[in-house]
Amino acid sequence: MSARCNLELARAAPEPTVPGVFAVGIDLGARIVHVVALDDSGTVQLAESVPAPDVATVLPALSSEAVVAIDAPDAQQVPRHLGDVALSPKFRPARCGEIALGSLRHYWVPWVTPPRGSPCAPWMITGFGVWRTVLQRGLRAIEVYPHAAFLELSGGSRLGRKTTAEGRRQRSDLLEAAGVDLQDLDVTCHDILDAAVAAVVARDARLGTADEVSCRHADGTGSDGSAIWLPQGRSRLLSRKDTTP
Repeated sequence: MSARCNLELARAAPEPTVPGVFAVGIDLGARIVHVVALDDSGTVQLAESVPAPDVATVLPALSSEAVVAIDAPDAQQVPRHLGDVALSPKFRPARCGEIALGSLRHYWVPWVTPPRGSPCAPWMITGFGVWRTVLQRGLRAIEVYPHAAFLELSGGSRLGRKTTAEGRRQRSDLLEAAGVDLQDLDVTCHDILDAAVAAVVARDARLGTADEVSCRHADGTGSDGSAIWLPQGRSRLLSRKDTTP
């Protein structure tokens, strides 16, 4: 089978009602979003790739207990770490969640959200819109970084690139070990796999077992409000080898 994702996209249709769905993961690019919804048994109730403006049409009717995990920042922030010389210049303007994920858990994101007022990459702008759509529905939303989520599930072991057959196999195995039924999941599509692990984090956040990673400042004023969430992994150690992708 082709390693490329099937982009025969779902189009606007009557909104599905999917009983029992409490966890949704969303992985996105500049124009396409990938959505996976799980019920409490780990069964995939929805797995779709749609144009970003149509994301609302594939979000199932969810209860107020549902959690939606999004692979994108929610907003730009005023930098809180510009004077932190312990950070590389790349990360000094980053949000607290991005910095904490690297400094506390050793998962460094490959991108940094530009400060408020600065230009953003197209996929981030798409992400801001997805966040607005989810929050306007009154749903709880959290931010995730799928690469870090998979590493957490693996106990920090190195993983093959997600664009390779071996990397996709490893990620599929980790999802299965985390309780996801792969029967209705396109495991040849790495974007769908990323959306699925985001749904796992959403499930764990709803159950109270996920980790919210952010920072506090020496002046006691707290973070900028950003946080990146991790699933209940094999290891809770905060000190381990660097796993920068």
